[in-house]
Amino acid sequence: MSKNDTLEFVQTVPWETNLEEQGMRHSLEVFLDLINNAKKTLDIGQFYIFSLKGQPMEQVLDALVKAADERKVKIRMVIDKFFYGMYPQGADMLNQHKGVEVRTIDYSSTTGGIMHAKYIIADDEHVYVGSTNFDWLSLTNVHEIGVKVSNKGFAAIAKKVFETDWEICKTNKMPKFKGERQELPVFEVVYHDETVKISPVASPAVLTPNECGVEIDHIVKYIDSAKNSVFLNVMEYSPKSQYRPELYNGAYDDAFRRAAARGVQIKILVSDWCLHEPNLSYIKSLSCLPNIEVKIFTIPRLKDRYLPFARVQHCKYLIIDKARMWMGSSNWEPDYFSHTRNFSLLIEGFKPIRSMRQMFLNSWTSNYAEFLDLNKVYRKPYILD
Repeated sequence: MSKNDTLEFVQTVPWETNLEEQGMRHSLEVFLDLINNAKKTLDIGQFYIFSLKGQPMEQVLDALVKAADERKVKIRMVIDKFFYGMYPQGADMLNQHKGVEVRTIDYSSTTGGIMHAKYIIADDEHVYVGSTNFDWLSLTNVHEIGVKVSNKGFAAIAKKVFETDWEICKTNKMPKFKGERQELPVFEVVYHDETVKISPVASPAVLTPNECGVEIDHIVKYIDSAKNSVFLNVMEYSPKSQYRPELYNGAYDDAFRRAAARGVQIKILVSDWCLHEPNLSYIKSLSCLPNIEVKIFTIPRLKDRYLPFARVQHCKYLIIDKARMWMGSSNWEPDYFSHTRNFSLLIEGFKPIRSMRQMFLNSWTSNYAEFLDLNKVYRKPYILD
């Protein structure tokens, strides 16, 4: 481990909220930091690109253009094909510049899922991983959390995930990985003067290189390892898919029930976008169990205008006791683990977990969170007017 191997948490704080975590940089600042300091390469996996004139995402796109045009940084980006059809402008603009290539990936013909990962790899050393989309709303009006890692070993595996998708964009075929899946790699980085361990995990298994961990397997192992407490903060939760009614994966739901049965104290915080079936029935069934509490997190609309697909708690992280956590881009529905591309990481260490436990408890005790009421008739919030 070198002195440059570091970790820091990254946030987006929605306008007109008091969700700011002191000492934690914002997504926009870190995105610009990675792009503006890149010397040779930028490899980016993103769900989509959506910008409006005058909004912060324009700064990110301008920085990418400047990196390619002025510093000759080679930029490659993979985005979802379906969502490119909805928001083509940013990708089309970038593709006009020499040294930039944006490809679309169509998982509908391979796994039947989508490109949902959100990461940036700069110079094969610095990596952002988290929940923040390349979307002006994700930089201003969605509650987001991610991590910036500086470590060449971790970056190398993130690069293998990127190269897998980059090739799929071209061939539209499933990858063929040689050999057996390897033991989960562990890398050391420094967080606030403490040496901590990190590991890369991805979804789905069929698209995950052998050098990288399979996300769902390690999430279940983490929950099963809990001795005292489990905190989950996620946008949507259900072991049954809202998009494919026939799809069910009870692995993480069963793990929560096992943990509660052995006396582990569990707190689950979901966004108000989870207030629909089948999600609502499953979180109600969890909340009925001893040792499990469920709260709904609602970010109110702006005072002077309505923003569709925004004002939502979009963080995705799991904290086990005071020593381990998962953080990434997956919502907790089976599709995200079995069909859809996501990239995440595991963290082990006292100080980073203490920071994220405090962030969780700040959200849990805030005015935006309320206990799930079994007798209340909930309605999913309108995300389009």
